[in-house]
Amino acid sequence: MIKSVVRRLLSQSLFLTGKKVNFMIIGTMRGGTTSLFGFLVNHPQCVENVEKEPNYFYYYDEKNQKYEEYLSHFLSRRKIMHIYNGLFFESSTIYCYYDHIPARLYNYNPDMKLIFMVRNPIDRAFSNYNMDRQCIHGTNDWERSSLYNRVEWESYSDKQKQREIDILEDMEGHPFSYFALKEIEGINSTGSVQSSAFPYPSYLRRGIYSVQLKNYYKYFKPEQILIIESRELKNNKIETLRKVETFLGIKHLDWKLSDLQNRHIRTYGVKMPEELRKYLSAFYAPYNEEFYRMIGKRFDW
Repeated sequence: MIKSVVRRLLSQSLFLTGKKVNFMIIGTMRGGTTSLFGFLVNHPQCVENVEKEPNYFYYYDEKNQKYEEYLSHFLSRRKIMHIYNGLFFESSTIYCYYDHIPARLYNYNPDMKLIFMVRNPIDRAFSNYNMDRQCIHGTNDWERSSLYNRVEWESYSDKQKQREIDILEDMEGHPFSYFALKEIEGINSTGSVQSSAFPYPSYLRRGIYSVQLKNYYKYFKPEQILIIESRELKNNKIETLRKVETFLGIKHLDWKLSDLQNRHIRTYGVKMPEELRKYLSAFYAPYNEEFYRMIGKRFDW
């Protein structure tokens, strides 16, 4: 009881003093965000949300806000000394994908800094699909519930959700190519790759970074967004973390490589057919080229 009262008073104090979330890891899903989040949790100037992916701004905006309650989730005993001068942050991977979110983040804090992690979109899509399949048979309750309660299926009935899960489970009858071609069919029929065009599947569209970045550039300046390719963090952890520290304007820690272990690593035991990879390479090519032009940098995708 005392803890809850103290927590409520602290969150009210933060709200009244205008404390806001200072930066976000906005995505992409299956792009290394869990590892980056875990590393930054160990930085004394970074105060994390107790839940890695609260998805708050998917549901709430300035007209329907619960900001005080939202701030209460950044209070932990480990970081209590930093709640007024630290940088609050969270990491919700759906933020880069859903096209209504950039405006909400801007209206909440126009000075916010954003870290956008990207990954080869073909590998990202295949990893996302395989993760969903693994979640069906997950040993943890949160894996199964996260699949059942996924945002894309928010408007689906329980019967519709179970039907999609049954299709996902049928790997032989409905392999990854089924979902990829179904999504491309949806893109062609709607003439749009935006998240609002149709709910599911979304494996391919989540890797169309040029469109997602355009949505953010409508509100945020390019210098407010740091682009990190997932292999940068995986292969050059300390160098990448120093880049992040410089971007955020926080002190450089003496990071130890032995303390920086990759997180949320999954192995699938299946490979994508080479013919499908070539098909998707052609599909993504114009979007990737546009993305490279936007950021002034190329990746070997």
